[in-house]
Amino acid sequence: MKVTLLFLPAALAAIIAYALTPATCVLARRIGAIDAPNPRKMHGRPTPRLGGLAVVSALLLTIGSLCLFQLPGYPALSSGLCIALTAGLLPILGVSCWDDVRSVRPTVKLAGQIAGAVIAVVAGVRLDHAVHLFGQTIPLDGLAVPLSILWIVGVTNAFNIVDGLDGLSAGLALISAASLATVAALTTNPEIALVSLVVLGAVAGFLPYNTHPARVFLGDCGATAVGFYLACLALPGGSTLSSGMAVLVPLLVMGVPVADTIVSILRRFIRALQQGTVPALFQADSEHIHHRLVRLGLDHRRAVLVLYAAGVVAAGSGIVSLFMTERNAGILLATLIAAGFIGVSRLGYHEFAILRRGIVLKVSDRAAIKSGHFRVFVDMGLVMFAFYGAVALKYDDWDLDAHRILFQNSLVILLPVNVAVFWVLRLYRRSWRFARIDDVIGVNGAVAVASAVGLVLVRLFDNSAVSVNLFAMYTLLLILGMNAGRSSFRVAAYLKRANRAHGRRVAIYGAGARGVTALREMQTNEALDLLPVGFVDDDRSKAGRRVDGLRVLGDVTELSRLIREYRLGAFVLASDKITTEHIVTAMHACDAAGIALLQFDIGVRSVSSRAVSVQPVVLSA
Repeated sequence: MKVTLLFLPAALAAIIAYALTPATCVLARRIGAIDAPNPRKMHGRPTPRLGGLAVVSALLLTIGSLCLFQLPGYPALSSGLCIALTAGLLPILGVSCWDDVRSVRPTVKLAGQIAGAVIAVVAGVRLDHAVHLFGQTIPLDGLAVPLSILWIVGVTNAFNIVDGLDGLSAGLALISAASLATVAALTTNPEIALVSLVVLGAVAGFLPYNTHPARVFLGDCGATAVGFYLACLALPGGSTLSSGMAVLVPLLVMGVPVADTIVSILRRFIRALQQGTVPALFQADSEHIHHRLVRLGLDHRRAVLVLYAAGVVAAGSGIVSLFMTERNAGILLATLIAAGFIGVSRLGYHEFAILRRGIVLKVSDRAAIKSGHFRVFVDMGLVMFAFYGAVALKYDDWDLDAHRILFQNSLVILLPVNVAVFWVLRLYRRSWRFARIDDVIGVNGAVAVASAVGLVLVRLFDNSAVSVNLFAMYTLLLILGMNAGRSSFRVAAYLKRANRAHGRRVAIYGAGARGVTALREMQTNEALDLLPVGFVDDDRSKAGRRVDGLRVLGDVTELSRLIREYRLGAFVLASDKITTEHIVTAMHACDAAGIALLQFDIGVRSVSSRAVSVQPVVLSA
């Protein structure tokens, strides 16, 4: 068929949407569907939000005509696609329109979206029972239906979530529709290409009213409808692609909305984990990618253009991958993922600073994590992975085709033996968070004993010819895993201390044992609100060295310069070896700079004739 014929329905949809949009503004004002400004919104004046009805009307009229009438020169639309795009849209459209007029609970909206997705899947718009990825065929079998429903619901929400700046959701939908049409044309799928161009036309007709400053918004009814259509159009074609990134191409075509949705889910999940409340996962916020770009200093138009560019790059990469080998497509995908990680990291999401903010430590303090049962299950997992690694490395049998029986029979013995030995040697009474060198020695010794006992029992009851080298490799791998697991919380605690950015900046006098004690107390006791930046010591040979992670900045005679250079807010005396002369020098320097001079004290005192307790740490002026 002629390519120009494909664009005629798109032009018709554009004219209908452009003509009907002013009428939706009038309707929205009459029924009260007005989006009022609030702290979460980026607009500054009340704006009608039923503009999506013009887009939906253009889609239904144009696609409905193509479904009902077989026009000469046009591909026949399958009954399944027609049912999916009309009947499937109805529950989503009904719930979304009601939400634009009167707020609807998230669960009700989700139920409507799931209903629409189920109708579309039942009509035949779904993944195949097998998909392709980098030249490999991946069977889905029973997962095809639930994955299809998840995809449709996810993309439907993605375009609604990203609808936070004037023209953003509509513009990204236009890019996605154009990309889907291109992919369909390249893979000889005129049906999908035709409908994708109709979506493009309907959105293009509405977009002039929606660019900044917007006269009307898509609203939930428009954003969810467009997302639903694009999700349905991506499934039939995407699941049959076999070249390049294959099934991932639709994911790239919807790149920015999908990425924003994934980032939002991860952020809220981490927040819910940190707060310990499930509702935090469903709390709306103003922390989406477009919000962050505006806070970084971009104006409204530039933020939208940046996201348009990201959408074009992602979609273009998906199209280009169709002409690439699997290897080159994999490299391209890895590059895009790396660029995405770098871009998101520049947006300053504090939820993703897991180690710096100590979220791992907070999770480790949960009763379930601190219990011995949790540690037992972790150790059992480490035993399984270590023995699998040993078998795979020694025999180069990564699929365990020839050594499955050896693996299974040995694990039956090794798992209870390791748990029993670790229990007897009191390994589960040691603290992970405060692990020291003697804990490391204890872990290594327990693993060696458990491995020796396991080797004897495996040889005795299962296979007398089992290799000693195999168990040596297993022991080394298990030691690595056990030490990594038990030191991870100590590492997290160190990273949290090292990256803490708030507090009054201080230098510590004395780079010896008492100075290090003072440093650790200030790093762990946030109530002090002190941020150590370095040491001061009169031993000139220590200048420039690092002590417990902080550099020795100089001696007391240089204190006035150090206060200015490092913007100190206080100076802490932690050594009892400082001379009176140097104390006077420090006092003069601190007084001249207007900062506090603090004394770090620690010691013991008698409480009664039978008891001695440690005196609390005191930082006094």
